[in-house]
Amino acid sequence: MAYGSLTRLAALIPSAICCGHFGYTRDSGWLSKAKDQLELWRMIVSGVLLDSSIKEFLTAAPSP
Repeated sequence: MAYGSLTRLAALIPSAICCGHFGYTRDSGWLSKAKDQLELWRMIVSGVLLDSSIKEFLTAAPSP
């Protein structure tokens, strides 16, 4: 969802990008960098969830 939004925004070729918590930038490559970061996080999370011991830990009920 976020990746698709970044792709659509980049296609608009904006002259400035306003970020909610970080001001603005005129760096046209910022959207591409944001997409790359999302892809990195996806790969990291996918790799972690493939490790069965971590997957079991994440899905286990919390201790009282």
